[in-house]
Amino acid sequence: MARQGTVTIAISPSSNIVAVGEVFTLDIKIQAGSQPVDGAAAYIDFNPTYLVVVDASGNPATEIIPGSTLATVMQNNVDNNQGKIDYAAGLLVGATPSGGFTLATIRFKATAETTGTPLVFVSTPPRKTNVVYQGNSVLGSLVNGNVTISASPRRFLYLPLLMKNYTPGLQPSITPTATPTRTPTVIPTPSSTSTATPMVTCTPTPQVPLPDKFLFVIGAQAPVGQFNYPHSVAVAPDGTVYVADMDNNRIQRFSATGQFLGQWGFLGSGDGQFVYPDGIAVAPDSTVYVADTGNDRIQCFSATGQFLTWTSQNQRGSDLPGTSDS
Repeated sequence: MARQGTVTIAISPSSNIVAVGEVFTLDIKIQAGSQPVDGAAAYIDFNPTYLVVVDASGNPATEIIPGSTLATVMQNNVDNNQGKIDYAAGLLVGATPSGGFTLATIRFKATAETTGTPLVFVSTPPRKTNVVYQGNSVLGSLVNGNVTISASPRRFLYLPLLMKNYTPGLQPSITPTATPTRTPTVIPTPSSTSTATPMVTCTPTPQVPLPDKFLFVIGAQAPVGQFNYPHSVAVAPDGTVYVADMDNNRIQRFSATGQFLGQWGFLGSGDGQFVYPDGIAVAPDSTVYVADTGNDRIQCFSATGQFLTWTSQNQRGSDLPGTSDS
């Protein structure tokens, strides 16, 4: 009997907000877990009224950008008139990949305003999206995408002048003024010395008077550093800034001056995947804790996004260890 597939193929991020005329990229991601994969085909339909696949110069393209994991490209065609992307790749030599990787990247240009235009994996022959290993399908689920296109530029995330007085490892300080202000209450951050599974308390930044200026903007219109409802920000002891990019289901990482450093995560329930991550905190040892709200858990990562562990998944009421209904 053929076993049910466990691999997910997804548009990442699955939800995006851009402006008319903006060029942006979306990844076709494969999340395989421990399942080996040696071939994949992605057939995607999009609405050419709102989107066009373009090259690095912003001109209409006939191909998308291949990934490096499945290196042998067998099909790579784009039809911007009909709104079709046909891509297939495999592995002829080398170690068979598993885990999460990018199959290919699509560079789009938004051409007209819309409240939402879908990117849909086709799942019927002859254009049937599939992931295989040794000739057998291992595909378990598809995650389509959606793009909202606005007439005005996207929301930016402003890091106020508060950052100017930030000292790594310390709470931000504000220069006193003649106007009386409320003294912020500093709540200790979680201790990093415990060897047990961390019970995380995410502590908000102290409420302090914000100045009326800002130093820089994170989130300009570029393929990286863009946001869709950035919900929480945390600053590491070395000054690295982490943003919980909630509706893109990922974490983005920036230098203290706003330079993009990296990102991790996409929609899903596996290790390092998120469903609406809306909180983030950084411990003194630079461990990053993410409130993965849609999955009812806290995930823990290294400073660069390597998954470490998760805790407290769906532990409510009688689901708590050591409890019973009797």
